Amino acid sequence: MLYFLVGTIIGSFLTLVAWRVPRHESIIAPRSHCDNCQHYLDTIDLIPILGFSLNKGRCRYCKEKLSPVLLLGEIVAGSLSVSCFYFSSTKSQLIFSLSLLAFCLCFSLMDLFYHAIHFPTFLIFAIYLSGISFFCSHSTLNWKSALFTASIFYLFSSLTHSFGCGDVDLLVLCALLFGSWRLGQIIVLACSLCLLTYPILYYHKIHQIAFIPYLSMALFILYFWH
Repeated sequence: MLYFLVGTIIGSFLTLVAWRVPRHESIIAPRSHCDNCQHYLDTIDLIPILGFSLNKGRCRYCKEKLSPVLLLGEIVAGSLSVSCFYFSSTKSQLIFSLSLLAFCLCFSLMDLFYHAIHFPTFLIFAIYLSGISFFCSHSTLNWKSALFTASIFYLFSSLTHSFGCGDVDLLVLCALLFGSWRLGQIIVLACSLCLLTYPILYYHKIHQIAFIPYLSMALFILYFWH
């Protein structure tokens, strides 16, 4: 239960980061507030999951409807934090899995909010994850796989516009950390998950699909599976 609660707090903070950073706003000031009425939120409003539920998914002050993504991010963060503690057999593996969770959740939320990512923030996360993988987990970085993936997918993206640059950035990082074979599995599983949910997206007339959440789901499923 404690791991879940800590995860929801992390998820709430990452939601703030994903919302503010692409807008070039500080993540420190001003305080958390409603973007519609600008009213500062009270402590009860900021409690993960509970604040959203008590206010029935609306701002307590102006009654503006809030995005369900806010609640989803906190629930996913809490659930996956429990998985990280449960499946990690060493301290270094736990650090890496929690870092990977923070990375995937942050940029999945960015993709859902804006259909784009903030590349400087992505680069900082990518360097940190690569360092954790190399120095803590003693894993070899797959530079050849990363370069090959970059050359293929950036060209494919520029010619077909079927992948966003953020999607390709994540694919290149996956190739660097896990190699070409695991990357192929991630792509296949992510596409399968996307196809499974496409009827729902089509019903709600969502034509621009945020693909990073699917890549992140596939990455975590395979990471914990193996």
